[in-house]
Amino acid sequence: MAIITVVGASGTTVQVTVDGGLNQKLAIDYQNSILKASTSNSLAAFDLKPGGNSDTLPGGASVLQGVVTAGGAYSVTGAYTNLVVAALASEGSTVLDGQVTVDASGSTGSSLSILTSNLGNTDVTVGDQSGKYVATAGTSTFDSSKSDGSWTISTGMDTKNTLTLGSGSNYVVSEGQDTIDGVGSNDTVTLLGGSSTVTLATHAAVVDAASSDLITVGDGSTVFGGFGSTVNFSGGTGTVVGSIGDTITAASSLLVVHGVSNDIDASGALTFISGTGTTTINAGTATIFGAAGLDALVNTTSSAALFVANDGNETIDGSSASMGLHAFAGVGDNTVIGGSASDTLVGGTGNATMTGGSGAANLFVITDGLAGGDYTITDFGSAAGNIMALYGYGLQNSSGLHNVLDAATVAGGNTTIQLADNSKITFVGVTDLSASNFNLS
Repeated sequence: MAIITVVGASGTTVQVTVDGGLNQKLAIDYQNSILKASTSNSLAAFDLKPGGNSDTLPGGASVLQGVVTAGGAYSVTGAYTNLVVAALASEGSTVLDGQVTVDASGSTGSSLSILTSNLGNTDVTVGDQSGKYVATAGTSTFDSSKSDGSWTISTGMDTKNTLTLGSGSNYVVSEGQDTIDGVGSNDTVTLLGGSSTVTLATHAAVVDAASSDLITVGDGSTVFGGFGSTVNFSGGTGTVVGSIGDTITAASSLLVVHGVSNDIDASGALTFISGTGTTTINAGTATIFGAAGLDALVNTTSSAALFVANDGNETIDGSSASMGLHAFAGVGDNTVIGGSASDTLVGGTGNATMTGGSGAANLFVITDGLAGGDYTITDFGSAAGNIMALYGYGLQNSSGLHNVLDAATVAGGNTTIQLADNSKITFVGVTDLSASNFNLS
């Protein structure tokens, strides 16, 4: 923990305790700006008294600072540019550890910088201004709900703060365990401390660089990162990037990019790109572009899900889905499982295990030039109307398919056929393949 010294009234000094990286930087910026104003004789600093304070800038001064060093309720109505709630009035004095209330809503300054290090509780209310608020210690409440201006806010480590943001574009860096509420658009919040609660409106950006946060944002918002957090999108669209182990819900459409082991529930359309790990997906409809290591359980409620594998081993399990699955296996070893509807499962250049699921009339597909692996169909004979499509092999000409079936291997109750590109297809539990089981082109 660092101690910052700030010039106070009549050239005296007050001290502010600081922890946290950005907190310290902003506190030093405050210190330097006051020192510069003092050196150039443009600083007017007053010790604030409990009750009303209405100080004015004397001639030649451009910085009006109010200083609080004792508990109490204060209001300021002058053209203040700076307020400091100090931990110490001077070296060796009693540390401020009590209730301080500052009402700056009547201040006429267009910009206001506030620095507080009270070890107790500090409540600050501002008016229609822009400014900076730095809470370095204790517990604080900051209310800028009446402000159309934009605020830069930083809270220190081991602090607990309640921040109410106004209608401007605000920027918050939270190193504490904070509750942050915003009503305007375009707020940006960075969470470093963890276990915070954030509720923002439209077009917000949240950088969740911590864990176990509770985040709710409106339409057009983006959440970056997170570890074990809960994220709710209340508007029409939303984006999540790089979350790990988050629980994510969306009232409408959602884009999830580079997520790891998330639990996702979107009422509308989900687009899922390059996700990995054990992942649960529930959505109205879903387009899923996987990545190596993805193990996804998928259910859609309004239309079939589309899955496209990438490099590496991936599993897509639609066994609980009622709307079908259109899945394209990729380069690695893929496992694809359909649900109770009619599914389309397409093998790629790697190996694939394909299960049609409980539905009938599933279509299994491989295409010459895009195949060449070993494919296992686990339940081809379990439902009526299942079809194996072989595209581009020319087997519909002459007796091509009959030659393939004549050369099939039947062993252990399974049948395996081999094609000219070295693709092998094993039909588990099937010993009586016929031409009627195939679709050729």
